[in-house]
Amino acid sequence: TQVIAAVPKEGSGRPRRGFLVAAAVAVLAFAASWGLERMPQVAEEEIPARVAVFEFDVTASESDPASIVGFMALLQAGLADSPDFDLVSPEYVREIRMNAFGDGSASLESDQKLGVGRESGATHVLTGEIREEQSQHQAAWQIIDSRDGSVETSGVTEAAEWTDLTRFAVRDISDALRSLAVGDAADPSATVSALGSEDPVAHEYFAAGLAAREEGRILEARDFFLGAVELDSTFALAAYELSRTFDPNTEMDQARAAAALAWNNRERLGQKATLLLEAHQLLLEYRVGSAIAAYERAVELMPDSREALVGLANTQSYFRHWGPSLATAQQGLRYYGEDPDFLRVAVAALFQLGKWTEALE
Repeated sequence: TQVIAAVPKEGSGRPRRGFLVAAAVAVLAFAASWGLERMPQVAEEEIPARVAVFEFDVTASESDPASIVGFMALLQAGLADSPDFDLVSPEYVREIRMNAFGDGSASLESDQKLGVGRESGATHVLTGEIREEQSQHQAAWQIIDSRDGSVETSGVTEAAEWTDLTRFAVRDISDALRSLAVGDAADPSATVSALGSEDPVAHEYFAAGLAAREEGRILEARDFFLGAVELDSTFALAAYELSRTFDPNTEMDQARAAAALAWNNRERLGQKATLLLEAHQLLLEYRVGSAIAAYERAVELMPDSREALVGLANTQSYFRHWGPSLATAQQGLRYYGEDPDFLRVAVAALFQLGKWTEALE
């Protein structure tokens, strides 16, 4: 395994599913999506670095599409908890792309990525490509200033296994972003967590599960997540996603068991993913107040995360906290426009609060 250091700027029978880059957005939930802090001085003031990640282009025709989906999902999950920059929620990036181009996962030109990045509030965008060289997977990446389009830094990370490529890419890109930060940077070892699995087959099952779920094939996704957990019982992210495939109205025991497995291995998750898991598990245990508090902390850390906002709004609404649920739904609508989940919560709250005219609008 070899990793090529970042370059500062100058002047199988395993599961294979249709290529859906958008599946990377699904995680994270965990993804999704998650917070880092600080950036170079502008006008002698520190401003928070905010990074929007775009799916890497694929130049290697022999690459397994599902593995690439898994790579992108785990890359964003791995970057999410760095203390040196803030990550734009993948869900929010996708929403902006959908509004601008009618497709949340269509291929974009460089200037279009910069435009989406600027609209999301990102100071930088991360782009790249996946290729194959002599039985090695390579991720060639660039960190671009979204304000003027200049390449701040770039690098190539390579490894024989997708699991190693993901881990090394998180390390290299975190280091590169850290070099752009102002002041004392965090210890690199604190920002690279083993989110994935050391088992390459478990990694592939997890990636295939993401792709299947994005296509609406929930039962198939469940089988893939279950397969990943059976191969690696410490794979907390897969266990959490497995729990989310169960209907708590009819499959509560299965949902709780999978969530408990994830919780027991939460050291494999970052801070933000752990908060989402905690809220999910507390809700399954009907500990409503604690669940709401966990979702509130998640929204505070990830104000543009659809998963966190929907979780909080739905929980508040279901347990008749009408004023707070309306406020949360309105926050969600500021990011996600006419999203039906937020509209439903907002309308219900307005009716219950006696604001009939606003509800009918």
